[in-house]
Amino acid sequence: MNAVRVLKKLRDKFGYLPRRRLERLAHNSGVSIGELHGVASFYQGLRLTPPDAVVEIGVCRDMTCFLNGAPEFHRCLARDLDLQIRTGKVVLGQVSCLGLCNRAREGLPVFTVDDVAHWGIEAAEFQRDILCEPFDRLAKEPSDDQRRA
Repeated sequence: MNAVRVLKKLRDKFGYLPRRRLERLAHNSGVSIGELHGVASFYQGLRLTPPDAVVEIGVCRDMTCFLNGAPEFHRCLARDLDLQIRTGKVVLGQVSCLGLCNRAREGLPVFTVDDVAHWGIEAAEFQRDILCEPFDRLAKEPSDDQRRA
């Protein structure tokens, strides 16, 4: 069993790794729950709890992206997305190396939006080109109150 591949499928389905699903996977595969937790905690894109925010953005902070403007890119996003960050619609953070160092260019570091990697986009273009898709998707999804009705 390729644990990472199976855990990514669970993450894609639920947005995180629910404990009961991990327990079922451990039982069915013969892999201990501790090993599954170890894999999940090691890989950046796997989470054991549901995401708190509507959209999560992570700017790579490792050396190549740092040298290609990650701090300034992060500052620009923080400034441009201030309202969404303050209202909890966006969480802006930093992530460890995404393994895409060859994609970073001057002023254009690698970053993630909801665990999907992006590169080659200026901070000024970000909201128009990247961020609209998750918000458009959310506008079409029913709210928790609508789901209960």
